[in-house]
Amino acid sequence: MSEFSGINNFGSLISKTSGQKISYDDLKEYDKNENGTIESSELSKAIKELQLDSVSFTKIDSNGDKSLSEDEFKLWEQKLEIQDAVNEKLQTVYDNAVLSKYFSQIKNELKTFMNSFISEYKGDTSNMVTEFKTQLESQFNTIKEEKLNNDPNFILNGVLDEMQASMLTEKDSSGNILSPTEVQVVLEGMEKVANNYIKTYKGSNLKTDLKAYLEEFFSKSDKEKLTDAANNFNNKVKDFGGYLSSNDFSQIKDAVKEFLQTAIEKGVVVKLGETNVASASAITSALAQFTDARSLMDAMKTTIEGLSSEPKKTQLVNNARAKLEQEEWKKFAGIKGSQYQINAGLIDYSKIPGYAKNEEAFYVKGAGKHGAREGAAKWLQDNLKEQCWKQIVEMLEKQGVSPEKAKTVFENVFSASSVEAAEQCVDGQHSTVFRSSKSWAYAKDLTDACLQIFNGKIATAIDEMNASYEDMDIIDIDFTVIDQTQDEEGNTTGAVKDGSGEAVAGLEEGETLADAYKTGKVLSVKKRGAEYYVTVAEQMVNGLRSQMLSKAKAMCSANGIKFDLGKFTAMFNSAKSIAVSLAVTGVTSEGESFGGMAASTMGSAVAVAGGGVGITAATYGLGSIATGIGAGATVSTVATVEAISALTGPVGIGIMSAVAIASAFLFGGHHSESNLDVRLLIDTFTESFKNNYSEWVKQEKSNAQNT
Repeated sequence: MSEFSGINNFGSLISKTSGQKISYDDLKEYDKNENGTIESSELSKAIKELQLDSVSFTKIDSNGDKSLSEDEFKLWEQKLEIQDAVNEKLQTVYDNAVLSKYFSQIKNELKTFMNSFISEYKGDTSNMVTEFKTQLESQFNTIKEEKLNNDPNFILNGVLDEMQASMLTEKDSSGNILSPTEVQVVLEGMEKVANNYIKTYKGSNLKTDLKAYLEEFFSKSDKEKLTDAANNFNNKVKDFGGYLSSNDFSQIKDAVKEFLQTAIEKGVVVKLGETNVASASAITSALAQFTDARSLMDAMKTTIEGLSSEPKKTQLVNNARAKLEQEEWKKFAGIKGSQYQINAGLIDYSKIPGYAKNEEAFYVKGAGKHGAREGAAKWLQDNLKEQCWKQIVEMLEKQGVSPEKAKTVFENVFSASSVEAAEQCVDGQHSTVFRSSKSWAYAKDLTDACLQIFNGKIATAIDEMNASYEDMDIIDIDFTVIDQTQDEEGNTTGAVKDGSGEAVAGLEEGETLADAYKTGKVLSVKKRGAEYYVTVAEQMVNGLRSQMLSKAKAMCSANGIKFDLGKFTAMFNSAKSIAVSLAVTGVTSEGESFGGMAASTMGSAVAVAGGGVGITAATYGLGSIATGIGAGATVSTVATVEAISALTGPVGIGIMSAVAIASAFLFGGHHSESNLDVRLLIDTFTESFKNNYSEWVKQEKSNAQNT
């Protein structure tokens, strides 16, 4: 664009030589004939020597006597102020991206207005500038609005500004306010669609029509936009029978063409066969793929069924979030797992009770070694976790990464480490006829074991999680949600209850299922039926549905695979069944064992005893579960005699039968019992779902690459 050039009808009184404003006395020095006025030739000489902008003498010689009096000079000053006021307005036009294209038109209109005002002004000269500025403001706005109200770009910017203001307070389907970044992504998508709409617009009220179009385009899904078109197509072809003639083919092609034209008008890009149809020319290419009516009918059925049910705005926001998440992941993934390891030398051991002298962290009577496991894990949670987390926070902040990114990972790994340390360090004696049970653990042993285990697990967990953005990671799952159940859409429907709608048995007062997961507690209840915990376990797994759904969608997006809700649901329910079957065990009132492991061996690490006490197998942490998911599971027991935990196969069954007989002899019959290994349930489910879903995505990706 050329340099700004405003109106210059009246020259100027600013000297380019001195930079000062010239007064009438300054001009009188050029009054050579000393008649008290400045004549045309005298003014011309002054303008030349003082380097003033030139002016036509007739424009300042108000009475036409060919001389400039002092009163005419004062009027000239007024005209120059008016000229400056006009040029200030023109400068705003010149600087405005939309208005600048109308600069010449607006300049001419304001010039005409200014000259008319000056020539027609009859009032007091001292008020002339003030009155002009008042009229100028109104006149300028009228001229500007006339130009802008018919300018597509201005209208578009106004509509987008309105929609931006609305979106900044708008909530998504999860109740979250859209961030400025997400809103900007949607606006960019809107601008592109709007420009295409404006190019072909033939109406008379662009602002109203454009806003309505954008609201419909981005708030409705493709399926909603094309519902009428799809119904119209189906009605036109519903009477065609099994045999389709060439005439039928022609009619079907016409119906397909009509549907595709509607899709283009609605701004919906559909895929027919192998062709994406986004323009009129693409319709011809798409129809050319088909040589018979049946294949075209089948392709249209696939097209209609494949229409997205997700609003365009939601798609754009989700894409923006995925992009932002990937950027954050790359930043997070740059930190190696070893950097998360705890420096034992920086732990303040004076804050850990009994550490210095390796005193007993606790000593419990009436609870065997297994029963004390959760107590030892809780002791580590209370006395060591905070210092470990503080070290990780400091490390992440130095790297410019939000600690919240690793919070859930840390919680899960520390929880697993505390349970494993408890397994390793708790010692005790079981009750016999001659002595009562007791258990104990030492502070230093527990602390040191937990730190060592944690450092190994956290390094592995972080490195595995950061290995690829395309994988599904489960180490960062928030397990606190297992206390709340969800429906198939991931909506929370209430707290987990047992089959009778009562609070879950086996929890202490104030204890949650998430607490039981952290400490590795096995819930147990008698006389309530061997299957008592089945409903509870299913609800707990359902509480993870929303997170698993999000991870499944993200994995599909990262791998370029279309998400399939049916596949997700089937795999979710399958993994849930496996986990519940493994984690819920018990004894029926007839003394028969209950659970997925009953009367069989699962893997090489699990055997079930016949007398009603089952042996469970689980990996507390990131390892695999002994259900065929992988190897390396550790064996634990819910029996009252720990020695049984080493028994497998028929020998174990025989010994357990003997225990059952002794129990019946001493206590007069069988009583039902139900057990739920919370950690085994959740770890089995997540590992099983992850492995199965990952295999499906891998296969889908391979199929897509081969087609």
